[in-house]
Amino acid sequence: MANARGALHGLSAKLRGEYEDRLRVAEDELTRLPQDQSEARERTKQGMRRSLLLVEKEALLKAQHHGLIANGTIRPVADDVDARLAHLDRAKQDES
Repeated sequence: MANARGALHGLSAKLRGEYEDRLRVAEDELTRLPQDQSEARERTKQGMRRSLLLVEKEALLKAQHHGLIANGTIRPVADDVDARLAHLDRAKQDES
């Protein structure tokens, strides 16, 4: 059980690090857009965040499918990703 938690923590930290790296690159690219396009830039940024969260969730599910992470162990991490996706979706609806 401790091994599964350690593996989950390691995978979660790795995925979060990759997500944050990709987000930084995306944000750097967005800073190159003219300032008067801030609304379009924010929509693009939110879309990139959503895409990266979906990649994170897919990686978690693949790890689970291949037996690298137990079902009960993956749930809290998948719930966190789902919560962040829901937050982005709510923010998008609020903009409409």
